Amino acid sequence: MAKGSSEQTRFWQSRELGGVELLHAQYVEQRFAPHVHEGFVFTVIEQGAQRFRHRGSEHLAPLGVALQLGFADQSHLSRQFKQAYGVGPGAPTPCRWPAAI
Repeated sequence: MAKGSSEQTRFWQSRELGGVELLHAQYVEQRFAPHVHEGFVFTVIEQGAQRFRHRGSEHLAPLGVALQLGFADQSHLSRQFKQAYGVGPGAPTPCRWPAAI
């Protein structure tokens, strides 16, 4: 995904992971209405930070959700992603988005 000031999303399902849904996005000013996820959500922040509410408290997830997971740096994470999925995390694919969020 190209870096810049515009918001972009790429949503797909991984056959290799049994249909796990994946989202690679660049958000600048995106705000989501309060919602819940039926399953687990894993976030990797490449730039900036993410502010969110969880169980009634405000949280800020800063750049850095690779060292804590055992990756030496962003390129290490990208290499592992490519090894697992056959493409890098920024590889272009058609953008799909669920009808109801």
